[in-house]
Amino acid sequence: MTKTVEFNAAVAAKLATLREGNMYDKDKVGSLIKSIAGRSKTLDIDIHAAAIGALHTAAIHGDTSIAERITNALGKAARAKTLAAWFAHYSNVRLTFDKKLGHFTGKLCVADERMDEVALMDKAALALTRPFWDVEEKVQAGAFDDASFAKAVQALIKRAAHENAKLSPEARDALADLRVLAVKLPEAKPAAADTVDPLTVN
Repeated sequence: MTKTVEFNAAVAAKLATLREGNMYDKDKVGSLIKSIAGRSKTLDIDIHAAAIGALHTAAIHGDTSIAERITNALGKAARAKTLAAWFAHYSNVRLTFDKKLGHFTGKLCVADERMDEVALMDKAALALTRPFWDVEEKVQAGAFDDASFAKAVQALIKRAAHENAKLSPEARDALADLRVLAVKLPEAKPAAADTVDPLTVN
């Protein structure tokens, strides 16, 4: 059976336990909701603990497989997407949903976007107290500085260049002007010479 068929069958079976004749029993539904509330709280704790472990594994060994496993264990629900965003904010792990494979695949972000060892440890410390489900709020509330500005402009240029064929002549001219202006952007500070990128460790 497909996942959808299995899901529908399981829901039908669960609904049967809530019925009294042709009606759904209010007390039974209430008991189910109470059970959901308890399991949801415990599940959030377990997910966050597993995610912390996955974050450290990626930082120390460059291994994204644990992050993949915990995210895929949540399915395609909002929880999985939020956890993927959490990993992107607090680590060098990037998780994307592969529609053909039907699950998330992980990899490290490109080298010039990776946080160094010090930054990773700082982020890991923050992640302990920042539940995965409120990552979007934390990201939006983050400071917007020179580095953030430069990164945003470069990302825009890269995307526009990739979609160049879809742009009008006027837009292409504007892109050329933006490339010239981008030279004036402040560069990100290079990592210290004695800093070892933990994501290159075998």
